[in-house]
Amino acid sequence: VLRSAESLLGLLNDILGLSRIEAGRLRLNPAPLPLRRLLDGVIATLGAPAADKGLTLSVEVAADLPAWMVGDELRLRQVLLNLVNNAIKFTPAGSVRLRADRREAASQSLLRLTVTDTGPGIPAEQLDRIFERFEQADNSLTRCLVGSGLGLFICRQLVALMGGEI
Repeated sequence: VLRSAESLLGLLNDILGLSRIEAGRLRLNPAPLPLRRLLDGVIATLGAPAADKGLTLSVEVAADLPAWMVGDELRLRQVLLNLVNNAIKFTPAGSVRLRADRREAASQSLLRLTVTDTGPGIPAEQLDRIFERFEQADNSLTRCLVGSGLGLFICRQLVALMGGEI
């Protein structure tokens, strides 16, 4: 019952978030944020589900990144929790890693966040599709029971609002 309630709450939150984004009502709240603490918090939050599956969960921060950055901590956490949680869900054994480093683009330095796992991966021809509304890489009954297909769509929308790409 608890798992079903949590699943329904997650779906409701996804739908409400999607509605705010599509209505143009979602506003970012950029402020100084402690990058390492944010990343460590994401890993700590998802430590139990990873441990339950016997997965190694880690975070790696490039030495040249500043301790503080400016961004919307709540929305960035939402994106990272979704991506790392998906990696945990679809990785049967091995590890999941969250990495932060710089990516140089034109005349600016950008934060690049990468989630890497030892799971089976997603076929290249399905990569664009999984970021669409209600889509999943595998639409079999097993996959349909794991989520609504909204999480990655919302992540892409949030990242775009923050001026990035996923």
